[in-house]
Amino acid sequence: MMSSSYEMLQYILTIGMADVTDLLMNTLGVVVGIGILILMRKCFPNHVQLVVNCTDLLFACLVLFLFIMLFFLTS
Repeated sequence: MMSSSYEMLQYILTIGMADVTDLLMNTLGVVVGIGILILMRKCFPNHVQLVVNCTDLLFACLVLFLFIMLFFLTS
């Protein structure tokens, strides 16, 4: 829903490129994310929130590390 709103705003305001593939990929990402959450609830029924928080922290640290490496490699 939000993805389609952004794409419509891009088209109406002529900001960036409104593209159907963006909408499809964003929708696919949501479906995959929901599927992963359902799988995690089955694998870790009592600890889903802890696993999600740890996974989020891990990915946030990874992104931060990549940005720092990109900064040092380009300067």
